Amino acid sequence: MAKEDPLFKQYLTCIVCTEIFENPVSLSCHHSFCSSCLQDFWAQAKNKNCPVCRRKSSKDVAVNFSMKELAESYAARQRSGPSDEAQARRRRRQDPVETYEAMFTHLKKQRVEAESRIRAEFEQQHRSLREKEEAGVKALREEEELKLLLEIETLKEQIRKRPSSSCSVS
Repeated sequence: MAKEDPLFKQYLTCIVCTEIFENPVSLSCHHSFCSSCLQDFWAQAKNKNCPVCRRKSSKDVAVNFSMKELAESYAARQRSGPSDEAQARRRRRQDPVETYEAMFTHLKKQRVEAESRIRAEFEQQHRSLREKEEAGVKALREEEELKLLLEIETLKEQIRKRPSSSCSVS
């Protein structure tokens, strides 16, 4: 069996059966599923909403040929016992509790990853804003010091140019 790439596998995995896509189809929201998994999910849910984002599917499902080729190629490299794997996949699809638990776990993992990315982006923006704030305050202080020095020099110059007042006694 070839070495498995978890990120690549993640993109080729159906969220319903948690296996590599088999006859993948895409909805108008661009989420992809195994054709049979989607049909089974819709039959159980009694609606045609996307299992991931819950949007109502406005169009018929479309075969995702690119995803199909990638999944087939990946599965061919990973196969060790295809008949056992297919029987296990069917059993998992038939158990809706397991399907929902797997979907919940997958969605929770995606949420945690998204939260982490959002927090990292905001921390980077906060850091950048703090640096800009510090630079602005520093520039303001330097400008204030420069103005004070110029004011002092102006006063000194005025004092030097001022005629001395002499007291004349008559």
